[in-house]
Amino acid sequence: MSAIPDLHSRTPNGTIDEAISANRQAQDSWRRTTLSERSAHVRRIRERIAATQDSLVEVISRETHRPATDVLLQEVTATLGMLKYLEKRYPAWLSDESFREYKPGFWSKSNRVCYDAIGVVAVIGPANFPFSLVTMQTCAALMRGNTVVLKPSERCPEVASCLNTLFTGSGLPPDVVRIIEGGSDVVESIISSPDTDKILFTGSSESGRNVADLCGRHFKPCVLELGGDGPAIVCDDADMDLAAEALLWSALYANGQARIGTRKVLGLPGISKRLIERMIAEESKLQEGSPDRADTDVPNGFRLHIAGSIAAKTKTIVSNPARSGAGRVEDERATEGPVLEFIDVASLDEAIDLINGSPSGLSASVWSRNTKHAQRIARRLKVGMVCINDASIALPDFPWGGVRSSGWGRLFSRQAIPELTQLKTISTDRRYSARPKIWWFPYSKQKYELVKAANTFLFGRRNWDAFAAVFKAAWTYLRS
Repeated sequence: MSAIPDLHSRTPNGTIDEAISANRQAQDSWRRTTLSERSAHVRRIRERIAATQDSLVEVISRETHRPATDVLLQEVTATLGMLKYLEKRYPAWLSDESFREYKPGFWSKSNRVCYDAIGVVAVIGPANFPFSLVTMQTCAALMRGNTVVLKPSERCPEVASCLNTLFTGSGLPPDVVRIIEGGSDVVESIISSPDTDKILFTGSSESGRNVADLCGRHFKPCVLELGGDGPAIVCDDADMDLAAEALLWSALYANGQARIGTRKVLGLPGISKRLIERMIAEESKLQEGSPDRADTDVPNGFRLHIAGSIAAKTKTIVSNPARSGAGRVEDERATEGPVLEFIDVASLDEAIDLINGSPSGLSASVWSRNTKHAQRIARRLKVGMVCINDASIALPDFPWGGVRSSGWGRLFSRQAIPELTQLKTISTDRRYSARPKIWWFPYSKQKYELVKAANTFLFGRRNWDAFAAVFKAAWTYLRS
């Protein structure tokens, strides 16, 4: 992968402004491209990713220290699937929607809702998933006719170089995607620029608040994806072996940095101890190694820390006796890796209240062999996404996003299309059917009585008297 040109490196504000201005100038011609043309561009980006998988995995793994197979699955494969989804589904969904209204004064009109481009969309990416999320968001914005200013994470400059090579080498017109590197000062410049129209930000809740504050000051809309703690409710009839294997993976994959990864487990008394024992057994099977090895499950020395009241009672806070010594209890500060908190609850209502009362609300999981019961629990949870008997999954059709401090707005799915488009309604009266309308001037007592009688007949209780009143009022109006 070639290095990023100087224009895309950390640069003075003047050069940043020039880059965004060039992106704005490219927007009009890109907006006028057809949906099939945009889809073809996304297809070429997808094909280029598929052709360079090994080099992408190598770079992303080196900068994030995540195992190679984890990177392949979560960064590369997930991106390929999303891009194919965008290029196949969006052309139909972004087509104009026509409708007619068959009532007096409106029957001759043909109406359509158009999904117009917003303009220049700024995509500000995270360090935990530095390639997949920004590539997905950029391509979603492109499909909707927007141009994109992309600021990758400053912690992953090699990934930024890969992104630059990907977009400039895939046949996109010049300046349709501009990559600008830098830190918080660059983010502020991008948001404050009069040439950016909407901000997509993925990061921490604290940074998200700063971005929201900046966007508010500049009266600029934004979508914020700020993560969560992925709480799991484990019912007493759950498949404990399945839950243990899934929750262990959910807590550890992406080196414990996944925003939908599980950080809390809520279960009735007795459940936590059984689940911890199974998770200890599962973690002992994991393969430690160098991140660049395909058979590495977790990096050397990386392990899960189990915390909470149940851990204190059982003195089981090191989850892999095979690596740490059977029965050995370590201080939490010496433990490398994520913390998984187990919380005993007296009832399912308490578990639900704890989740709904927590600051975050991105995702959750429910574990039960009774799926109808689990679905009832899921409907009560105030989060953006709920998995039943699975954890940390996200399909392209999911409206991706959360509630409360997990951010606002949705991305990717059909329901999220308005986030990156301007809805515009066009209503047309044909040349030979256009006529003066009853709501135009002049007003009169006869018109008032006709409209009142029509309202009673159309929207109130219909009977013969109401119909007769409309007929009488219409006759009086027409004679006036």
